[in-house]
Amino acid sequence: MARISGDHRSLVPLIERAGAPWAERTLFTHVGRWAKGSAPGLAKFKNCSVREPRWHLVSTDGGVAPAWQLFEVKADPGEQTDVAGQNPDVVKRLAANYDVWWKDVQPMLVNEQAVGPRLNPFAEHYWKQFGGEPTPAQLRTMDPTRDLSEGAVPTGKNKKT
Repeated sequence: MARISGDHRSLVPLIERAGAPWAERTLFTHVGRWAKGSAPGLAKFKNCSVREPRWHLVSTDGGVAPAWQLFEVKADPGEQTDVAGQNPDVVKRLAANYDVWWKDVQPMLVNEQAVGPRLNPFAEHYWKQFGGEPTPAQLRTMDPTRDLSEGAVPTGKNKKT
């Protein structure tokens, strides 16, 4: 089993004393969504970021390749001005850190090919509580083995009267 990495620091010192020492660190985020059945690397740079106290490197529109934007957090807290072009060394350094992080988390993506339940558990509990049952369209939508090219998710509760 893969070992979970991270700094795992307790927030208790900060809660107990606002001036407690707190070393700066780099935070990485990734939305963690990609097409069902596809390789995570195809969305490596989709909705991800690297954040330090001064800098925030963001790629919202990337995929296999990054679409980096860089923001200076303290000078531009609303992140309105992309300064990547003026700070290529910062972009290069933070992007390299992201690559190391991405490689480190790959062994933890253990459920990527997991097949979910036949019925959505929340919908199943709803029907048990309020009556009704899934429509054939809802059953197709909830089928974890379905072809995702089928289209939009149908709505409706199909409540028994």
